[in-house]
This record gives sequence, C-alpha cells and structure tokens, in this order.
Amino acid sequence: MPKVSEKTLTRHEGLKPLASTQQRKLAHEILEAASRGENVTRTELVRRAGYAPSMADRAVGRIWDSEGLQNALAELGVTPQKMVKVLDDGMQAKVVTVFHGEAFETQAPDHSIRLKAIDQLADVMGLKKMTVEQRNINVNLDGDDLLSAIGL
Repeated sequence: MPKVSEKTLTRHEGLKPLASTQQRKLAHEILEAASRGENVTRTELVRRAGYAPSMADRAVGRIWDSEGLQNALAELGVTPQKMVKVLDDGMQAKVVTVFHGEAFETQAPDHSIRLKAIDQLADVMGLKKMTVEQRNINVNLDGDDLLSAIGL
C-alpha cells in the first residue's frame, strides 16, 4: 500500500490543509517582526523562514496567501477577526491625557494612532502596492516632420 501523507489526506477529506514547518516558521517571523515594529518586506520574511531565495522572490504572493500560512497564524491566535478588531480600535483612538498621575481619555481623536491603523490596514489589504507601468518612446523627427506633426 502506498504511503499517503497527512497533507494528501487533508486535501481529499475536505479538511483544512495543515501548516508546513516553513509556514509555521514564517508565522513566527511575521509576529516577531511586528512585535519589534520592524519595517520588513514580505519577501524578506519568507527568506528568514527558510524558503530558498529564488522561491521567496518568485512565489511570495502564493506563499503569503496560502491556507497553510493562514492556519499557522491562526494556531498562534492571529485571525482575520482579531486583526479587524485591533485595526478598528486603532481607527477609533482618542487622545489620552494625564492629570495628577491619572489617565483620562478625551473626546479628541488621536490622529497619529488613527493614521497608523489606516496605514496598516492599507498594507494588509494590498492597497499600497501600486504598479506603475513606464514606457519610453523615442521619436526622431526632422524639422519639417515636426512642423507638420503640430499642424504648421
């Protein structure tokens, strides 16, 4: 009887795919970078998790969006619902003042925190990634061709 892996069984039985060792490592790398406030690219995090550089460069989107990574993050307590809750809290942040050693929340919005929350949300949703296509076209015209091109 041929050996069947757990991943194969999971796929055929319609259960959630298991997270691989590398996906679990990547989940840890993501949380560690976030806890340190590191500004690091997805590709760099994938490389740190032990993926080959060529794979990290070529397939970072597929790795990042994989169900296995999402399950590895969920195992660590990171779920889309929790992320939405934290971002929502950040977008509702209000200024806190301290008076005689006691903290008070004011009604004034804390724009600094709110902007950081929106920035994080835009990053998570991929809204920051704008691809701009640039093309250079060289056109050689002599004086007469230029004049006729502009209608003179």
